[in-house]
Amino acid sequence: MVADLRHTVPSHWQMLAEKLNGGLLVTLNGRYVFVNQRLADMLGYTPQELIGTDIQKVVPPDQYKLMLEHHHRHIDGSDEDACYETVFITRAGDKLPVELRVSLTEWDGQPAGMALVRNIRERLRIGEACEESEIRYRSLFNDAPDMIHLVSPDGRIMDANQIELDKMGYSREEYVGMSLRDLIHPENLESSMAAVRQVFAGESLT
Repeated sequence: MVADLRHTVPSHWQMLAEKLNGGLLVTLNGRYVFVNQRLADMLGYTPQELIGTDIQKVVPPDQYKLMLEHHHRHIDGSDEDACYETVFITRAGDKLPVELRVSLTEWDGQPAGMALVRNIRERLRIGEACEESEIRYRSLFNDAPDMIHLVSPDGRIMDANQIELDKMGYSREEYVGMSLRDLIHPENLESSMAAVRQVFAGESLT
């Protein structure tokens, strides 16, 4: 099978799949005819254990129909090159989030889909951690008992907590984008703008 594949699949795709990603080739009826070693390692199988099996061997039921729909769109040419995320099931039963970058090719004279498979578990973990951090920041920001705002280098309001909005008498939509020059008393304006410049220059306020 591998020998035939080399006449069908571009050599640069095979090299990329081997060096950077998992790689697979799926026929019209949803069977694996090629699985590279990297993808097999991700899933806890050997390539030989996956070749010839249906894609549902490693695709959970809730993703199976969606993946088949994607696959058939690639096969009929309506979506020849696409990238989407799904989940595979490893031999140990763990869910492995992956990104599939699929292109149309041929196998044994019939349309087939070839995909580069990338493990995105770490990317999703980082994204979740960033989201949690943003939630914590937003909670501290909004629940602070003092007036807090964020300003741009030119002194425009980028965000403000609720207590500042309430005390200043503006809605968030009205307040964001306003200049400190419109909000600070003229007697204090120059010293306030100087403080903003110091902060953005990385200098400590004294």
